[in-house]
Formats: sequence, C-alpha cells, structure tokens
Amino acid sequence: GSDNYILSDPTIGIPTPMLGQWPDKSYHTSADTLEVIDPFILAQSAAFAASFAYTLANLQPEHLPYLMARGRQDLIHQSYQKCIALHQKNASPEQIYLQSQLRRSARLACNQAYLHYFETTPAKIVEMVEDENTWITQVCDAEMERFLDDFYPEYIPQPQVIPEVYRYIPRRAFIAPLNKLDDLTAGDTEKTKAYKAFTKDFRKQVNSPFSFESLIQYHMDGKKTLWQIAQSAIYEANEGTVEYVHAYVQLLTMLGLVNI
Repeated sequence: GSDNYILSDPTIGIPTPMLGQWPDKSYHTSADTLEVIDPFILAQSAAFAASFAYTLANLQPEHLPYLMARGRQDLIHQSYQKCIALHQKNASPEQIYLQSQLRRSARLACNQAYLHYFETTPAKIVEMVEDENTWITQVCDAEMERFLDDFYPEYIPQPQVIPEVYRYIPRRAFIAPLNKLDDLTAGDTEKTKAYKAFTKDFRKQVNSPFSFESLIQYHMDGKKTLWQIAQSAIYEANEGTVEYVHAYVQLLTMLGLVNI
C-alpha cells in the first residue's frame, strides 16, 4: 500500500525503482531510526539515485545501444539460469517454456518504452528498438531450442489451447489501483455478497492477494486477453491461478469498474 504501487500503475506511469537490502528486520518498523542506518550504504544509495536522475535527464539516442545491450545481456544470462533452476525443481517443460516467453516479452516491452523517453521520437530510434527486439527474439528462440535439446529432447512446444471463457479482453474504467473494495460495496447488498463470496473462495489461495490483484490491474490495458493477463500476473507474483484472475475481473465488472 505504499506510494510506489500507485506511481508504478501504468495509468499513472511513474517508474519507482527501489534500492534496498533484504532481509531488513527494521524496515517499516519503529526500529527504523538513524542509529541503524549505515552511512556507507546511504551514500551508495544516494549516488545511485543521482545517477538515475542524471541519466534520465540527459538521455540521448546515442545512449540507447549501450542501455539495450545491457538489458540484452541480463536477459540472456538470467533466462538460462532460471530455466536451469526450474528444471532442477522438476518443473514441466511447458512451464519452463512459458516463463521464458514471458521474460522475453517483458524485455521487448522495456525496449519499446524507450520510444517514450524523448520529446520527439526520430525514425532512427524506432529502427534501433525494432532491430534490437528482432535480434532478442531470434536469440531467445535459439537459446530455448538449445535448452530443450539438452534437457527435454522429446518436447516440442505447441501453441497454448486457451479456453473460450478466458479469451475476452477486459479494460479498466478507473485510474490508479484499487485499494479497499469493501468501500465500493458498502450499502449494496448484492455487491457486498459477491465481494464476500470472492474473498472466501479465492483470497486464501495466495500469500499476498493485495499484490496479486494489483498486478492483475496493471496488465488490464484493454489489449490483453484475460488469459494473457493471468499468465503475466501469475509469473510476476509467482502464485495465483487463471480462475482467480477470472473471478476477480468478473467481480470488478459487476462493480462497474471494468468493461469487457
């Protein structure tokens, strides 16, 4: 419920990176006082924050190849490591393949975001981003093919079969994330009953329903299907189900907060 989850909502669109050390037993407690602050870490954090601000304020088209190359490097390294980790946890090849697709999509979207960093977007910037994303797609496909050959030689990726009930496209009718749904149902018996039923049937399924539902809202852009929203939110939260996402969206629709 802190400011970052509001500012980071795509309808607000203010990136909020966090610099922290974890675990931090005094974080957001009365023990978070000057006495427990490490001056060196504070100086490093301030330097990073200044670097963020300076880079964004002075970003030029000629900087993009360096930034996108760094993102590409991280994607390739992390993707393979995460595939290996999932394999060691006996995840199915379908799960590993899907997660690799979601990671790639996130990187492509990050690169697309560079188009909005400039007052005007010259054709050369569009071309740079398109070339980078084409290259990433090709490399990721090759990396995944190699991984599957090494560990799941019998597996051949197949298009997902998406149930008809999850193919609809929801669009939010509100700006900024929702906080307390019970405030929106007060005084309406039918809405209150539906909200209580959803809470009873679904919210106990996940460790952090508030975070999961925020992610569902973030991905509800009027372009993604319910199935795509669910896959992205489940991947980012590392919990949840498509049924949960569907029920949540249907509840918001009933409350007049979402249009199908």
